[in-house]
Amino acid sequence: VNVDRSVMTHLVGKDRVWIVEFYADWCPHCRKFSPLFFAIGSALRRAGSSTMLGGVNCEVHADVCQEHNVQGYPTIMVFYHGSDEKVMAARRQYESNHDGDVRIDTLLFLLSNATSGKRG
Repeated sequence: VNVDRSVMTHLVGKDRVWIVEFYADWCPHCRKFSPLFFAIGSALRRAGSSTMLGGVNCEVHADVCQEHNVQGYPTIMVFYHGSDEKVMAARRQYESNHDGDVRIDTLLFLLSNATSGKRG
């Protein structure tokens, strides 16, 4: 789901868990992460999860990204019940820990820990 200010205000985190990627089109790490993010969505659907995935293009919606203190791309945040939790500033962790490669099971583990006990 393409996320803008309206979606962030009215939908994200209200009644289900949302995983939101903040990205920039020019960012090579974002382009590398994109297939993994889609794979996460597919895995969640196959598992019957009601968790929603969305993306905020920070070039188009800079105000939304600033509001959430996005400082690197891609940044992944999990939102639920009106709160947010930064799971990972992907660019920094990818560069320092993974040389740009993150396995889907690692990301799903992080997301599972961030949302344990939450609806979704």
